[in-house]
Amino acid sequence: SRRSPSPAPPALPPKAATSRSASPIKVPKGVGAGSSMSGISLSEDAVNVFYQVRLKSTYRWVLWKINDTATEVVIEKLGAPESTYAEFLASLPQDDCRYAVFDYSFVGGDGQVHSKIVFINWAPDVAKVKSKMMYASTKDFLKSNLEGLSLEFQGSDMDEVEESVVGEAVRALKRNY
Repeated sequence: SRRSPSPAPPALPPKAATSRSASPIKVPKGVGAGSSMSGISLSEDAVNVFYQVRLKSTYRWVLWKINDTATEVVIEKLGAPESTYAEFLASLPQDDCRYAVFDYSFVGGDGQVHSKIVFINWAPDVAKVKSKMMYASTKDFLKSNLEGLSLEFQGSDMDEVEESVVGEAVRALKRNY
């Protein structure tokens, strides 16, 4: 039986339409090149969208998945700049693995708004073993292409990535400067 092709990942809007300034995003040289030990590569958009989160605040969060042919990490969902952490959590599948980044903002004791980019490796207990293995063997390769991550969380259930847990860790990071 033939499988129908999976829907195309969301396309990134043209750079001019998404940037808050006219200058293009400068992605570091060599980013996205090569593949992980598992042979899984990164789509160019998968890397570029991270820099749109980090440098331009075009999106609040990104959810990546390994495509159906297990050859490439691609964008699955994007969170609008005004989206909440609850909306982000609701986008995580209950039965499969994903990678994500969330631009976590909070008001510090100094009254200033602080922002930290958090990486989440989502691998629920009920996910298939093969999926967990592919995501585990590709995680470090993906992270090596994402400069500027502040914290990493490994989540196998929602309690491990709930907002109170992430918020506390981000605030502790700020206190430790």
